[in-house]
Amino acid sequence: PLNEHQRRLLEIAETSGRHLLSLINDVLDLAKVGAGRLEVNPEPVVIEDLCQACLVFVKGPAGKNSVTLHFLPDPLAVTMQADPRRLKQMLVNLLSNAVKFTPAHGEVTLQVRADEDARQIEFAVRD
Repeated sequence: PLNEHQRRLLEIAETSGRHLLSLINDVLDLAKVGAGRLEVNPEPVVIEDLCQACLVFVKGPAGKNSVTLHFLPDPLAVTMQADPRRLKQMLVNLLSNAVKFTPAHGEVTLQVRADEDARQIEFAVRD
């Protein structure tokens, strides 16, 4: 069994590995966009689950800089049709940049808003 310190180091290594993979995927996606070959695979996405996963992804760097993360969901925005990988990629990039450029003890907020009939959903990252 791992002790607390070893578990924390393993979490950091896992988060760093996921971040590196994300950066590599971003570069590959840019190449695909340039070649006109970027594929989008829409499917039903549970918005809150996806947003929480994005926040977990940036939790380590945020904690390291004493940046507080907030999530403000919209009760009308439950599910949507989207490519979960691409949407997560965009949100993690926005959140990562916000965390990176927020001063120590600052705050970063991910807010989801839907129009009255939930046909349009807006994601906003504030720092």
